[in-house]
Amino acid sequence: MGPLQTLVLILVLWAVAVSACRVLHLEEHGLEAHPLYIIYRSHRLNDLLSRLASWNPSLWRVFGDVAVAMAFGQMAFLGWLLVRNLLHLFLNPSSASPMLPLIPGVTIKPQSIPYFLTAASVIILLHELSHGVLCAVEGVRVRNSALLLAVFFFGGAIQPDEGEMERKEGLGRMRIYAVGSLTNLALGLITFALSLLLGGRLPRPLSLLLQWTYFLSINLAIVNMLPTYPFDGDGMLNALFKRFRDHGEALRRITGGSFLLLVLSNMAMSLLKFGLISF
Repeated sequence: MGPLQTLVLILVLWAVAVSACRVLHLEEHGLEAHPLYIIYRSHRLNDLLSRLASWNPSLWRVFGDVAVAMAFGQMAFLGWLLVRNLLHLFLNPSSASPMLPLIPGVTIKPQSIPYFLTAASVIILLHELSHGVLCAVEGVRVRNSALLLAVFFFGGAIQPDEGEMERKEGLGRMRIYAVGSLTNLALGLITFALSLLLGGRLPRPLSLLLQWTYFLSINLAIVNMLPTYPFDGDGMLNALFKRFRDHGEALRRITGGSFLLLVLSNMAMSLLKFGLISF
């Protein structure tokens, strides 16, 4: 079966699944079907988060403290990387790194899509679970936890109580925002080490999966600290600049806008210099 036939089969099966969920009224059991995703919301997942948080709250807070320190380091590194790469794109394109969005079938080769989607699904799920655990540790109620099944991948979503998050001050709030990136960074380093140690002895599909996992994990850990919505870096800056009552919001907007301009400039110059590149 070729790539086109496989894609058509997936879409047909997806349409059948969405239709079945609606016909059977499964939303009464927490299963919501939408054209692009099916989501299962349940408070039972909250119990899992609470159990994980209760194992050793002090250790989780230390992990959160490390995440906060790393987050600001990642933010500074990302700013330096964006400025440096943009200068290279203008002055010496051969030494620049193309910066393009990862789009299956466009910038990701068809044969790489299964590895990309599997790795991305695991990474997103662990990222959201770590947010949920830190919410439980910090006493922020999680309204609901969800497992997400989209057309081509799965993941998770944690929805904390917005009012309690707004009232949470300082370091505790920063821990919740920062922990996802540190989880991704840890996963990336672990899978990178496994790839170096075992890559040559593993079956090719598993070796490729490890490579995609560390590539996506490390990149997501850094990119997620972009201080602009909807990334966690924006939440970090919001918690930091909230202390500056008069100018905090203006500082947040200026910082986020500057980073966003750098990202868009890198992408535009990458397209002009390299065109679309598939990985």
